[in-house]
Amino acid sequence: MYAQPRFLAAGETGLVVEFSDRVEEAANEAVHFLDAHVRRWLSDPRARGLDGSVPTYRSLLLRFDPGLLPRGRLEGMVRQALAGAVEGVEGAGGGHKPCSRHLSLPVCYEGEYAPDLQEVAAMTGLSNREVVRLHTGTEYLVHMMGFQIGYPYMASLVPQLRLPRLARPRLKTPCGAVAIAEELTGVYSLPSPGGWRVIGNTPVRMWDLDWDPPSLLRAGDRVSFYAIGPDEHRAMEQSGWVPPEARVTPRAGAGDAGRSSVQPVLGVERPGPLATVQDLGRSGYERYGCGPGGAMDRFALRVGNRLLGNPEGAAAVEVTAGGAEFAFLSSGAAVWTGGTGDLRLDEKQVPGWTVFAFRPGQRLVVGILRHGFRGYLCIGGGVAVRPVLGSRSTNLGAGFGGHYGRKLQTGDMLPASPMGPEARTMSTRVADPEVVREVYLRMGVGPPTLRVVPGPQDGRFGPEARDALYGPVFRVGNESNRMGYRLAGPEVRPTGGADIVSDGAVAGAIQVPGNGQPVLLMADHQTTGGYAKAGVVVTADLPPAAQLRPGDELAFAPVEVAEASKLHVSFEQLIARAAGDLVQMRLGMEGRIWQVTVDMRR
Repeated sequence: MYAQPRFLAAGETGLVVEFSDRVEEAANEAVHFLDAHVRRWLSDPRARGLDGSVPTYRSLLLRFDPGLLPRGRLEGMVRQALAGAVEGVEGAGGGHKPCSRHLSLPVCYEGEYAPDLQEVAAMTGLSNREVVRLHTGTEYLVHMMGFQIGYPYMASLVPQLRLPRLARPRLKTPCGAVAIAEELTGVYSLPSPGGWRVIGNTPVRMWDLDWDPPSLLRAGDRVSFYAIGPDEHRAMEQSGWVPPEARVTPRAGAGDAGRSSVQPVLGVERPGPLATVQDLGRSGYERYGCGPGGAMDRFALRVGNRLLGNPEGAAAVEVTAGGAEFAFLSSGAAVWTGGTGDLRLDEKQVPGWTVFAFRPGQRLVVGILRHGFRGYLCIGGGVAVRPVLGSRSTNLGAGFGGHYGRKLQTGDMLPASPMGPEARTMSTRVADPEVVREVYLRMGVGPPTLRVVPGPQDGRFGPEARDALYGPVFRVGNESNRMGYRLAGPEVRPTGGADIVSDGAVAGAIQVPGNGQPVLLMADHQTTGGYAKAGVVVTADLPPAAQLRPGDELAFAPVEVAEASKLHVSFEQLIARAAGDLVQMRLGMEGRIWQVTVDMRR
């Protein structure tokens, strides 16, 4: 039987089951034992509302809908599963191993492939050769996947090589970099910023969309490294060599991501600063380091799709800041939701949150958004780019999904699925303006106040840190993006430092790095994070947060998790009301249609 864990809140839709506060194999076994149960629960009607799990070194993040699965019931299910763990019973008890593969990865520890090797040798008092010998002479356990798709966190590095992270992280760590930090070693699966010390590089791909699952390594794998030279590295990289013991399985339908045989409906004339294809995101791949992503403002996307008679998760075009222009290539229906500004179909003004018909050759011009920062062009049937890992959302960091894994460019043409009969028969639909105003009310005069469920590391934030976080105003920094908002304001200092053993991350989490300036994680957040999280913004306040632009101000206020769960249920009801009680107004012999303009401010 495993010891009872701590239950920590990660907002109203997240539950962290924590077995330890440090990296240790026993805790990791408990995590994967429980994770195996959770994956079975996903097909059990009694666990309706459970969305998935994110295993880490020493904790398991459970995602759930509190309107369908109360937190107390979920905690009871976890306790019962752990109490039933019996030593020696396969798949049900102590000593559970999630996987038993042993892989050997080639690494070049020379020249440009090993930029920090000399410094590591100097800091440890070893020679380069001794560093390589120690690194290759150890077998490592993959405790978790996270940070980026295919990135393995492996322990345990020999004590002689344990060094702190770089004082100043490099801006770009190359793909394949083999790096060390404290007791861990890892492999960068994408070019990215990074603070680990790079001592080598592997030519082996760590992920591939043609594999099922898409990650080379999985939690529970045992990994060892062996040294190769630069010439062998280049040859293996060019050939796409994969360790035979990996036994990768080809994915059904692999190789066609991004292409579609459906006729194009929408042409991009001007994309504005940033336009991408987004839906409600992909789920089930966080365990491989692939985050859900999806629309920043899920309320706007869901309501827009409902107004059109689409599935509410259908893909649309997310436009940041406005300044875009689109050409319609066939007949259909569309609606603009989210941030508002001047919107014209040819020369005729079109109100937001209202369905309109379009014909071939017409152009939709989106002016600069005056209220809000992100808008959604939803098309009848939904944008029909090929799904990748179960979603049409664009993953800009990894370069897949959406339209060839990138932001939209002038000349791109997007297909749409056939419209349903409901969308074809409705002449106009309008979102309930009062509901829209209620959702975005805190976008009015003065900085919006985002409600926050404290945790999961709120115990590290004393009275002084809480006073700094709740009440004062923060400003959204210029370096903010879809991954997260860097906030400028009073310093929030956690007790004992900002670093923690990485655990699961969710949208809305408020991470506090070493400089004391919070980072609000948004749609494209990483799956795990190594900074203390003071709290998580409630789901109902993420849409107005998504409409903030660099330079805007915001404030935080704490709420209890029980209150946040009630807000979650109310928010789902607002979505149903916004598009459920459809407004149709046909007046006059000529069939003229009166349309309601919805402003995000009173």
